[in-house]
Amino acid sequence: MKTSEKRQKGSYVPQWLKGRRVGVLMGGWSPERVISLRTGRTVLAALKRLGIAARGIDVDRTLPQRLQRHRIDIAFLALHGPGGEDGSVQGMLEVLEIPYTGSGVAASAVALHKGLTKQIFQAAGLPTPAGLVIARGNRTHPETMLGKRSLGGRAEARKASDGILDDGTVCRASLTPPQAALPRLQPEEGFGMSSRIPHPTRRWPVVVKPTMQGSALGVTIARTPAEFQRGLRRAWRLSPSALVEAYIRGTEVTVGILGDQPLPVIEIIPANPFYDYEAKYVPGKSTHVIPARLPAGVLHRVQMLALAAFRALGAKAVARVDMIVDRRMEPFLLEVNTIPGMTETSLLPEAARAIGISFDELVLKILKYSLDA
Repeated sequence: MKTSEKRQKGSYVPQWLKGRRVGVLMGGWSPERVISLRTGRTVLAALKRLGIAARGIDVDRTLPQRLQRHRIDIAFLALHGPGGEDGSVQGMLEVLEIPYTGSGVAASAVALHKGLTKQIFQAAGLPTPAGLVIARGNRTHPETMLGKRSLGGRAEARKASDGILDDGTVCRASLTPPQAALPRLQPEEGFGMSSRIPHPTRRWPVVVKPTMQGSALGVTIARTPAEFQRGLRRAWRLSPSALVEAYIRGTEVTVGILGDQPLPVIEIIPANPFYDYEAKYVPGKSTHVIPARLPAGVLHRVQMLALAAFRALGAKAVARVDMIVDRRMEPFLLEVNTIPGMTETSLLPEAARAIGISFDELVLKILKYSLDA
């Protein structure tokens, strides 16, 4: 390589990164290992293109020793799912005093647990489908488990979302009480949380998903009691508990958060019945529309709702917020991903690209916002 080429390659390294070695933590042992490796390798390639001293580390139980042996100064987290996105690695890095990208221990742990995330949304008065966490092994008949009450009407959700101001903050005076949108879940022996979920006037379907997995792994849309029981068993194989949610028909959308700013709203059109693992990661299995085909006012509301959810969880630097907009143009929060995918089909890089941020620039911004916060 010519000297001029070497200089050009290294010219992108900002002063605050010079002399510091970045370790890209990827892989791990969760069911999302394959996707994590793809994310990590893509990020590592970007760092090397920028001339930044970087090393990929396939995470295992010897991670602390390897971080020290390779003299890692900053950890870029490309881990997905339990064991990497749940606060455990973040806590270890805190002990080792190694700064890392993304959210801290508490926000990471809460965001990966879909039941706890829903309770945070509830407490903040943010619209989300009603739901219930059911511990592994519960054999209660679905009609008893799901109960008979309404799941909470669109009116309550509309009032809650109208309480979000233009800067993403929540105006509590304009919100309905949290329990109006989602009944408060109380501890109950044998379940961990309440054994009842308000049921949509006994109509199916409902959504069953593992509480602590991402990438739509183990998700079932149950239309009958038999499918419901199969969905629980499927979710329990991946997590100690399952989240059962009201099924909302509408447009699937996602909003990336970078720093403290929402990126353009992406509409997701899956080739499969819903945005499952295959639709997320197999090219051609979903279509993304930027910006989403929604009225301008709804797009703005969705962005502000995403920012409010990000702040409610105490997330930092980067995230992706998934939600669904129903046929009445009311948005409902589903989850917050604190380590969004960074593969060739991932949504966050696509949203950044739509406003002129290249992949390499995105990687640098994630590092900068993480270290500055």
